[in-house]
Amino acid sequence: MIVYITRHGQIDPTVEGEREHYPLTPLGRIQATKLGHRLRELGFNGLIYTSPFHRCLETTEIICRILNAKFYPEKLLREVGFAWYAHYRGLTVAEIAAKYPSCSADARLPWPWWPLTTETDEQVIKRVLPLAERLRQETRDVLLVGHGGTTDAMFYHLAGRHVLRGHSNASLSAIRLRPEVPKVEVLLEADTAHLGKGEVTHNMNVVA
Repeated sequence: MIVYITRHGQIDPTVEGEREHYPLTPLGRIQATKLGHRLRELGFNGLIYTSPFHRCLETTEIICRILNAKFYPEKLLREVGFAWYAHYRGLTVAEIAAKYPSCSADARLPWPWWPLTTETDEQVIKRVLPLAERLRQETRDVLLVGHGGTTDAMFYHLAGRHVLRGHSNASLSAIRLRPEVPKVEVLLEADTAHLGKGEVTHNMNVVA
């Protein structure tokens, strides 16, 4: 099976509104759309797990509409914990389903699911380990939609090393796992071939 890993589309953290409820920018929606088409071209027809933060849910909803797929919110893919989350209120699974029609009817999500304390990079790597171990038992292909920290942490666990450049918005990694073969195969690493000039970003920073 193949695990695909992507980061949410571009957001603009300077817009007014509650912190961490940022929507995708117009470019972020273009990035998500192009990623969805690329996944369709790759023949993806597997399970989709996403962070429950809005930017990931919006990215995933766009992808699911292209693939005619459903998604599951996964708390282990949430953003790195910072102090300001003490005042944050995330969506319940019922609220997610009402806002994002591609949420699977059998989705479950513990609440509160957001981080309540500050996390280090090492703690994030440890936090996502149970998800990585669970995926090793999966037979279907899987798409993970997360944040910079959690996508890099999942790549670390599944590929056995750190991603070289980090995941830019809507970049795509792909790792083939075979239960009978200890060594994994990295098929794609933070790849952006589906994005055009000026569309490769780390949020508001255009990198290519």
